[in-house]
Order: sequence, then C-alpha cells, then structure tokens
Amino acid sequence: LNKIRLKRELDRIPPYSILRIDASETQFMDYDVLETISEFQPRAHDRHIQLEFINLKPVDVNDAH
Repeated sequence: LNKIRLKRELDRIPPYSILRIDASETQFMDYDVLETISEFQPRAHDRHIQLEFINLKPVDVNDAH
C-alpha cells in the first residue's frame, strides 16, 4: 500500500460513510501510511465520514519526523 494510492482511495469514500480501519493483524505499518490516515481525519469530518480505528493510533501530523 503506497501513500498516493491510499490518498486516492480515501478520497473516493462517499460522504456519510463509516470507515473502519482494522490493524489487528498488522505487524508493521509505515509512518507514511499512518500520516496519510491522520491527514484524512479533518477531511473525513468535513464530509461526515465516521472513522473507526481498531488497534491503530493515528499520529500527530504536526510532529516533525
């Protein structure tokens, strides 16, 4: 899963959807993916998309990496 493809797929989610991201069986997730998911949160809110995270903690995109 690369960052550009993930951004494109997130942008395709229809308004008023529920998006559940389940990382229960994930052993490693690249920081870019976590960052992309975190950056999507405000856009999801604006589009009335409910985000649910399972075993995933979004990162603070204001942190320097």
